Amino acid sequence: MLSSTSQEIRISFDSVESRFVMIVAVLLFILLSYNSVPVAGSETPSFARGEKVTIECYLLQNGTYGDPVPNQKVEFFDQSYDTYIDSSITDENGFASVQWQIPITHPLGDTILNITFRGNESLALSPSVQWTVITILSSTNITPTIHDTSLHPSDVLNVSVRLTDDTRTPLNSQLIKFLSDGQTIQSGFTDNNGSFQLLLQCNLSWANFGYNTINIMYNGNSTQYLQSSHSSIGFNLEKKATKLAISENNTLYSKLNDTHRFSVTLSSGEELVRNASIEIRIDNEYYDTIFTTRLGTAFVDIQFNESFTLGPHTMNVHYHGSERYEASTLFQKIILSSPCFIDVAEEKTLTVNLRNRLTVELRDTLNRPIRSGNVTITDTISRKNVSGIRQENGIYSFTILLRKKLGSRELLLRIYDMPYLSNHTYSFQVYVWSKPEFEFLYCSTIGYAVPGQTISLLISLTDFYGPIVHTEVQILVNNKEYGKSHSDGNGELSTSITIPKKEGHHSIALHYGGNKSAFVLNRTRIFRINASHSIPVVPWSISTRLIPMEKRISVNMMLLALNGSKIEGLKTTYNWLNQSYRARTSKSGSLEFYLRLPNHPGTYTLEYHIDSTRGTKDYDGFLEIEITLIDINGSSVFGLFPFTLSIAFSFSLVLLPSLRKRYLLG
Repeated sequence: MLSSTSQEIRISFDSVESRFVMIVAVLLFILLSYNSVPVAGSETPSFARGEKVTIECYLLQNGTYGDPVPNQKVEFFDQSYDTYIDSSITDENGFASVQWQIPITHPLGDTILNITFRGNESLALSPSVQWTVITILSSTNITPTIHDTSLHPSDVLNVSVRLTDDTRTPLNSQLIKFLSDGQTIQSGFTDNNGSFQLLLQCNLSWANFGYNTINIMYNGNSTQYLQSSHSSIGFNLEKKATKLAISENNTLYSKLNDTHRFSVTLSSGEELVRNASIEIRIDNEYYDTIFTTRLGTAFVDIQFNESFTLGPHTMNVHYHGSERYEASTLFQKIILSSPCFIDVAEEKTLTVNLRNRLTVELRDTLNRPIRSGNVTITDTISRKNVSGIRQENGIYSFTILLRKKLGSRELLLRIYDMPYLSNHTYSFQVYVWSKPEFEFLYCSTIGYAVPGQTISLLISLTDFYGPIVHTEVQILVNNKEYGKSHSDGNGELSTSITIPKKEGHHSIALHYGGNKSAFVLNRTRIFRINASHSIPVVPWSISTRLIPMEKRISVNMMLLALNGSKIEGLKTTYNWLNQSYRARTSKSGSLEFYLRLPNHPGTYTLEYHIDSTRGTKDYDGFLEIEITLIDINGSSVFGLFPFTLSIAFSFSLVLLPSLRKRYLLG
């Protein structure tokens, strides 16, 4: 008789994907446990056809946590379809397992698995059986096709998806989802061919620049026993490169005050970019914003007005780009030129053999001064070049010496270091004149005259070429015509003029009218005569002589009234070595007196005073005499120049030889 025993069979299923179901069978009770991934809505373990499944079990006695039963045969069946799967012998732990490759033709849906232990009478082990239900699914496959893996913003992402089961049969009416960074960007159902086409515009709300991955998800269908599946595709998103083209391929050469139309085209590969904003900057300063037409072309008119200078400029054409297009920049070089407008001004009439001053003003088309550059003037007769001194406002000053020929001559102006002027040379005519001069050879007075006194003049009239002969000279007294005189063959003229009887200053003018045909200028020379009944008397000449043997200095002084008279009997007081002496002028108006030679070398002052008379004014002056040791010792050096005199007069006695001219020329 068999003793009463109990055996427990634990059964589990393990797929190649490490999914398993454990079934526990006992004689008295059954403990069922499993671990699997069910289809949505399914509570039973699910496996796909064609999948290899490992079915495991434990054979135990004396309860669920009883002792293992080793070395016993356990059989495995597909009970729903009465199919034997396999058998296995338990190990020392009561563990047995088999592998079942689910046939690809296995019907879909729930299937009952049976694990049977037929017992062992020799070991008093009773039979035991256990069942469990699993769901057989069809695996699915997503086949994506992306039509372009390099895209740009606003391009359409075109992805075709085909969903099939494990027999490659298309699955229709199945929901497909597309995800980017975990966000569903679109979903839809497959058509009768199991296909779905994704057409989605690329933008930065769901895509990023660079590589993007799109996950394609199918969550399965529990009612149709379809397993979930997923796939992915990738594409690169980048901006489209752009290119700017301008109507001028090379440097544009234009002129100030001209207007030039530039045609700018924006393209991206074969595509013309329309409605694009293009910024124009000139020399880095904003100028304008233009927009491309439907043909990708924009136009800008630039007037080269006062805001432009001569020379090179750079036009910057810049497209800032957009979400779809990259930025691009184009540089256009512009060189502006202008004719040079030249104004020449003579400060005075140009005179031969004198330094003449010319000013040259350079201006451009817009009447603006040209401040740079170097300018020279060439005298075409002498071939001499003169460089101008640059001043402000485009003015250059020249000092030019014109020699030889009188009359018309051509001067050639050249401009250097200004390559942006269209003209660099300019010739102009000037007229060169001779400037005559009056020279007083003799005058009977020295700026003073007694009212009604007649004075005599001897004058020469010359220019650079020599005397001006046989020509008429007008004489005016106090701006009224007095008379005329004519130069002789030496260019000299002699005349007498009676001074008005009224006391005061009277002007005397000598006027030469010039000779236009000979290019000789007119000339007027004015001097003034002071008519007075009281005439100053001045020392006209002073001479000194050392008398060594007598230890005396002889002083001879000629006194002259400034109306030309020599006056006899003028009283003179002089002081020398702290002693006063008196003397009178002779008939010739001269004074001669003797001074004692000092005992010591040095500079000594001789002071003198000329007394006034009824017709003359008094006069004070002094004379400094330098005495050397040689003078005192009476050495042999006495001769023609026995000692040195240093003469210093009061302010009214300056440079006696020129005194006559001073009063004559005023």
